[in-house]
Amino acid sequence: MEAGLLGAFMVSACIFGILYGHPGSTVRQTIPSTFIRGLLGGLSMGATALCIFYSPWGKQSRGAHQSIGDAGILRLGKVRMLTALQLYLWDKGHLRWSLLE
Repeated sequence: MEAGLLGAFMVSACIFGILYGHPGSTVRQTIPSTFIRGLLGGLSMGATALCIFYSPWGKQSRGAHQSIGDAGILRLGKVRMLTALQLYLWDKGHLRWSLLE
């Protein structure tokens, strides 16, 4: 499931990269500003990520972006640094394996 979602993200990155960056693309010829094309590419990839996160598969597979949420909670000051580190290590499996040995 995660491989399928990652594959969809990579295919969309290739499509948007070609759409905004290839010299023969009509989008590139229509929008001469590199900054605007880069901005559109970033917005396109952000929209792709949101679509993947909120898709049925993305809702089942929360592991890919769980660490991002933990970092956001840490920055907001909702948890201490040690607790966030323990959550991160537990999430990645390092702490689980060290406790089992």
